[in-house]
Amino acid sequence: MGGVINIITKKGAAAPGGSLRLEAGTRGRFNAAGTSGGSFGSLSYFASLSRQYTHGTDITPGKYRFGVPRERDGYENITGSLRLDNRFGENLRGTLFTQFSDTDTDLDNFGEDINYRGRTWQFTSNGSLSGSYFGGKVRPTLSASFMQIRRNDENPPDTYAPTTNVNTTYFGRRYTASIDTAIDLLEWNTLVVGAKWSRDELDSTGFSNSSWSSAVQNSHARENATAVYATENLNFGERVFALLSVRYDMPEKFDNQATFTIAPGYYHPETDTRITLSYGTGFKTPSLYQRFGFTPDSLTSGAFTGNPNLSPERSQGWEVSVDQGLFAERVRVGVTYFMNRVKDPIITQYDTFYINSTSVNGPDFRSHGIESEVDAQILDNLSATLSYTFTVMEPGNTNATSRRPRHKLSFSANWAPDERTTVATDVNFVDVYADPGFYGGIVNPTPYTTVDVAVTRKLTDMISVSGKVSNLLDRTYYPADGYEAPGFEALAGVTVSF
Repeated sequence: MGGVINIITKKGAAAPGGSLRLEAGTRGRFNAAGTSGGSFGSLSYFASLSRQYTHGTDITPGKYRFGVPRERDGYENITGSLRLDNRFGENLRGTLFTQFSDTDTDLDNFGEDINYRGRTWQFTSNGSLSGSYFGGKVRPTLSASFMQIRRNDENPPDTYAPTTNVNTTYFGRRYTASIDTAIDLLEWNTLVVGAKWSRDELDSTGFSNSSWSSAVQNSHARENATAVYATENLNFGERVFALLSVRYDMPEKFDNQATFTIAPGYYHPETDTRITLSYGTGFKTPSLYQRFGFTPDSLTSGAFTGNPNLSPERSQGWEVSVDQGLFAERVRVGVTYFMNRVKDPIITQYDTFYINSTSVNGPDFRSHGIESEVDAQILDNLSATLSYTFTVMEPGNTNATSRRPRHKLSFSANWAPDERTTVATDVNFVDVYADPGFYGGIVNPTPYTTVDVAVTRKLTDMISVSGKVSNLLDRTYYPADGYEAPGFEALAGVTVSF
């Protein structure tokens, strides 16, 4: 609820150029990608087109195949994108980004299913106009976006389920518009104020038939939401800093809600020590699907039915962190203690016989723990990062707290033996909380460790080759009950830049 993802897409450089990448590997994997970018006067562009394909692996464990032979769940994705940037004089610039993807995936339905497929089309477009006035002290931005997702699931009759016939289609759309302005009030004070409007739409149709049930899916919902917000960034010299923010949400179907964040900090340059505190609240309305969706399941003769009486999720949390530089900034150590409380978490609840399901507000829970990390520049050509997170969920082993990592230990290293070669490795150990499981019983997954290794070699200024191995030790593990992760996989490729 408190996470933020900031994606910055690539933009065109001054001189036109591009690249072509081809990769092939185990399980029939074949990837291809091309890019082109450049500029003409005040206009720059960057375009990309890629295709990923694999025969895949069987995601269903043996205990859930119910006598159906093992079959691989393949995957294919085609994605294209275009970004345009243009300067309209000295004080105004505009950006337009569009992306389209087409994904075809083999699926399994509550166990092995040899011909269950899902296809998803997604289109995203967003544009913005950004200004800079009064010597750059006032920076307004006007932006708008549109996203549409269309998903079609098909499960026609087959040898092992001759009476099953499923064909459902889901449409989701989101429109947004926002305006915000950053104002440098003083050298140590930047104020950001803004407003945002959004509209979500849901349309879902289709049918599900079997020898013992027949259901029609028909869901339609619309909803608007508006929010205003303000943020103060304060920097008192190089030692004291703080962030203060407040947001007021006005969803159409729920009560208005105010949330805030306060995060002061102190930096001691003599010892290269940084101390940061933060406290904040969060608010999230249930999705349209959670409230109004309907998905029949021919295998269980049941269905998922949305719950229009859901309450929003609310959270509050605080953390304190210390970041310490050592050995002339070659080593950096960070430790954070965090505490989060979540009220009315939205979970999926099944009936007594695990046939029908719906969304409900579960019991409140809290999580607390420690995040730690060590970054080291061991040699000029060798760097490494070691991180560990310990999380306590209270209460544990519930629908709201299941499958979350209890212990997560990660190690990564990058080594450049010469100017043209790079070697990277990632090692991850994960131990998660128990899973309520398909049939309501508690499943305690075994902790697992994965090792990935990648090598890149630049043959010329234009040509480079690469190789990657995922799950080097070929470990069998289950991130969630009913889902088996892929084993050993190798991939080799070549990239040509021009």
